[in-house]
Amino acid sequence: MPRVLLCAVFAAVLLTTGCASTSDVKALQDQVTTLQSDVSRAQATADQASQDASDARRMAEAAQTQTMQTDEKIDRMFKKSMYK
Repeated sequence: MPRVLLCAVFAAVLLTTGCASTSDVKALQDQVTTLQSDVSRAQATADQASQDASDARRMAEAAQTQTMQTDEKIDRMFKKSMYK
């Protein structure tokens, strides 16, 4: 009989200490929700940064093209003035 009682007490201790309480589960769920929100905001920020970088690259390429066209025009003007 003492062995059965010991097993029962041991089982009761395991059940009461091994299970998370409802408040623990709620706290973890709140943390998960907060982290999901943070990740969503971080992803939105990263997406915007990527778009901004793409826009900056297009602008830089357009500026480079304009610079090359201006250089060619100046070269033509210089050559034309040399032939006069």
